[in-house]
Formats: sequence, structure tokens, C-alpha cells
Amino acid sequence: MISGQRFKEKYGKKGVADYDVFHALLKFRRSVRGFRGEAVPRELIEKILEAARWAPSAGNSQPWEFVVVENKKTIQELARLYEYQMIEKKWLDATREKELRMYVGNRPVEGQAPFRNAHCIIFVLADERWGNAFPVRTWLDKGPQHIISSAANAVFAMHCAAATLGLATQWVSDFGSP
Repeated sequence: MISGQRFKEKYGKKGVADYDVFHALLKFRRSVRGFRGEAVPRELIEKILEAARWAPSAGNSQPWEFVVVENKKTIQELARLYEYQMIEKKWLDATREKELRMYVGNRPVEGQAPFRNAHCIIFVLADERWGNAFPVRTWLDKGPQHIISSAANAVFAMHCAAATLGLATQWVSDFGSP
């Protein structure tokens, strides 16, 4: 049960602690593989970023910064870079046993970045220097995991917020890609 009378008074009537609503949101949210290219009002992008700011983070460190890319030329260049690194991934995947391969067929990579027509791309940048906020032993044992899991929470919060606003999202996780 949620404790804290102030929380109950402030948010109880808004239905934020309603499991069925939350569960429906989780089932509704999707990572799409194609966008229409329609404009997204700036106030909706700001709402998505605000949701990310409230995401849980290790030690409440909030080790993130958000970069919103809306320039179509830049998005096209990012799509080309994404497609270029997919060539190597497909080549390496072809060395696996056939039943274990993720990339089936000979479909070309060029022009296939699913986010190519997105209105914007929001990058979550995590600064490992936030590890200095943790006790030394904690940072040495699990600091990088704290940073990654915190960034993932921010991304998930953005996805849920976008779904409530009727917007499509795509989760692209490319930690350590060339």
C-alpha cells in the first residue's frame, strides 16, 4: 500500500495509482518501425522530456542529458550512420548457425533505418562522471550499471509519456556500437 497522506490527497483522486490504467498503458505502448514524418508540437516534446526527468535513477543521481534532434538533414545523416553500422552487424550475424540468426534474408540495409522519417530523435546521454556521487565501493562494484539502468529508466519514461500523448516511439539501444 502507498503510504503518505500528502501523496494520497494530492494524487489519489487523479487515478495515478490505478493498476488497470497503468497495465493498459504498458500494453498500448509499442516500438514502431516506421514513422509518418508528421510534425510534433514542441509542447508535447517538452512533456516527454519532463517525464524523463522524473524517471528513477540510481542514488537519484539523474546522470542524463537529453538532446533533441529535429533537423531533417541531421536525422537523415544519423539514419545513414545507423544503416552503415548495420552492415557489419548483418555480416557478423551471417557467421552464426542459421537458426540463431536475427537478420534473415538479403534485404539491403541502405534506406532501412526505421526512424528515418521521425519528426525528432531524442538522445539520452549519460555522463559517467556522475559516478563520483556514489561511495567509491559502490562505483567500483556497479557504477556503470547504475548509469545504464538510470538512462534506460529515462527512456522508458519517455516511451510511456509519448504513448499517453498518442505518439509513436522506437527504442534504439546502441551502447558501444561503432
